[in-house]
Amino acid sequence: MAKIYYDKLVRDNIESIIRTSGKTCKIKTVTGDEKLEYLFKKVNEEVNELKSSRSPEEFADVLEVLDAIASEMNIDKDSVFAAKNSKKEKNGSFENGIVLLEVDDNK
Repeated sequence: MAKIYYDKLVRDNIESIIRTSGKTCKIKTVTGDEKLEYLFKKVNEEVNELKSSRSPEEFADVLEVLDAIASEMNIDKDSVFAAKNSKKEKNGSFENGIVLLEVDDNK
């Protein structure tokens, strides 16, 4: 039986799921800044998976990791949505697909 090395953040029940399948695994628990770094890596992983599959399940995974990042950073979700709405009102959203190509500063 071959070992597969991961070194990535996984969902809380994965250890139990692996053991139930008759396999063994080695885990570690991270906290603080180390946990936050793993969460940032995880959100990038999940965004890449969303880009590939474009499925609601992958979108849900991205949101789950973002929720964990907000929790770890003690950011209240209500304040996030308030900031989101404020920025949308001031600067607009991303609905129209506008890409800025160039700015000429001819003063």
